[in-house]
Amino acid sequence: MKFDVTYVCGHSGRVSFYGPGKDQIYWAKQEEEKHCPECFAQKLQEKRAQENELNAQLAKEQELPELLGTPKQVAYGETCRQQLIAKLMLVVRNPQAYATQEQIETAGDMVATLQYIIQKKQYARFWIVTKDLMTYRLIDLLIDQRLNMEAEILAAAAPIPEKKRLPDKPEAVARPENPKSETIVDIRVVGSIIEVTMKERRDDFYDLIKYKLKCTWSSHRWERRISMANGTVEDRAAEIGHRIMHAGFIVRIDDDHIRRKAVEADYEPECTNWVFARTKGEYAGWFVIHWDKEDTYYRAARRIVESRYDKPRVVVPPHQYEELLGFTDQYDFKLSTGAKELLEKAKADRERMLIASVKEPDHKIPFSAKTKPESLPVPAQQQIDAEFLDQD
Repeated sequence: MKFDVTYVCGHSGRVSFYGPGKDQIYWAKQEEEKHCPECFAQKLQEKRAQENELNAQLAKEQELPELLGTPKQVAYGETCRQQLIAKLMLVVRNPQAYATQEQIETAGDMVATLQYIIQKKQYARFWIVTKDLMTYRLIDLLIDQRLNMEAEILAAAAPIPEKKRLPDKPEAVARPENPKSETIVDIRVVGSIIEVTMKERRDDFYDLIKYKLKCTWSSHRWERRISMANGTVEDRAAEIGHRIMHAGFIVRIDDDHIRRKAVEADYEPECTNWVFARTKGEYAGWFVIHWDKEDTYYRAARRIVESRYDKPRVVVPPHQYEELLGFTDQYDFKLSTGAKELLEKAKADRERMLIASVKEPDHKIPFSAKTKPESLPVPAQQQIDAEFLDQD
């Protein structure tokens, strides 16, 4: 039913409600105690502007680094930065309430990591995107940034090798049919690190390289460190090159083998779903089911018999390895080297178990008042005994 209402701001409007008639009338009266949508949006913008101005002043008092981005991003980023710092401080002050002991040990010095985040994350976009992280995800953010900080420290301490500029080869450039930009994206592999250089600032490329390709900004370029769980560095470099080209950007890859794999999409896709072996903590010696942050297999993993939730992962006891293997086959999870060793140990332990052939007991169970006697077979021929016959 539609109702004509007059808002507290004096503007009129028409609203629609569905449901019981009495409830609709009540809701219409409640609506007249509100501002109209236009005035509400204006008040919300004014409130946000005041909050942004207040947080910008607070950032100056706290001597926080200036944020980079568009004027709107910077203004809103100041508020988001204060909100995220406040949430991270809760974890730093009382980590046991938000993380497992293993996560706390991995995170290390959280105060130093928080200072690193405040100092290095100067783009307003970072604070806007991460301000709504769930509480249990904050420890993951601290761990990720801790690894980035340690990598930068090691890189700064290591001797800088002399880089020889390779001669430009037109054949090393792969160009999509309709490129979004003429700026060339350079991709090179240095050991276990993939370096990506893009000299043009674009929001679409930023979203792709950071959030989809999982690279981090370091020393005027994007980087991604590849471990055994990520596959080979050649496959990951080829995948990054292929997805950048598919997004409409020109790439240059000097390595002929990687360039061919990128152009032809001839690489092994990255596996983000793994089963590891827990080596310490309460569930040491158990399997740990690990999946990417964007996916969730919690319900399926918890259906495994005797599984436990150990935030933020699911753990499984080793003797339930058959249930675990069924889960990995169904959802395409891979087993790490440690998990494979734990699996073989669990199989060996089962083989050493005593296999007993249980026989039915010989003694009969005595009848009780609640026990129904066994039924006797009915004879084929039936007759009355002579002593029970009538004499007539």
